[in-house]
Amino acid sequence: MTVAGGDDRRLPARAAAASAALRRVSTDTYAKTYKARYIRLYADERGESHFADVEVDLEPVEFAPPAAPLNVAALFPAQRSSLVCAPVDWDGSVPHPSPHRQLMCTLRGDYEVTTSDGSVRRFPAGSLLLLEDTTGAGHTTRVVGAEDLLVIAITLGDEESG
Repeated sequence: MTVAGGDDRRLPARAAAASAALRRVSTDTYAKTYKARYIRLYADERGESHFADVEVDLEPVEFAPPAAPLNVAALFPAQRSSLVCAPVDWDGSVPHPSPHRQLMCTLRGDYEVTTSDGSVRRFPAGSLLLLEDTTGAGHTTRVVGAEDLLVIAITLGDEESG
């Protein structure tokens, strides 16, 4: 079996036709710019935590050939991933830095984070938060709503995104 752009002679007829069609797709098909957003939580040089809105471009990539390209943004190398559940009454009210750089995606429930500069953001299901405030004053966290919180936490390397 070969991938799109390669020798299709060994592919089944339907897959070979799809592969050939993929190669014929005009770049105009993917001219639309797709974007994704996440929130970055970081500590400045004085140790105060802040939020920053980050937007990334998603570029067409042959992600799962021979399927059509998908729009992708490579973010950060991951070290491990965990599912983390916080019950509704979990207490994160004591200011704390993130234990390590991590990317959190909310799967269920909502939570709020308050930075040391007093900014508050809410993170409902589907939201992404990049935590890079591993030093300094930290932040507080609280589960909001009537549902337990479930996030996937992806531990990242030490290099900050700046």
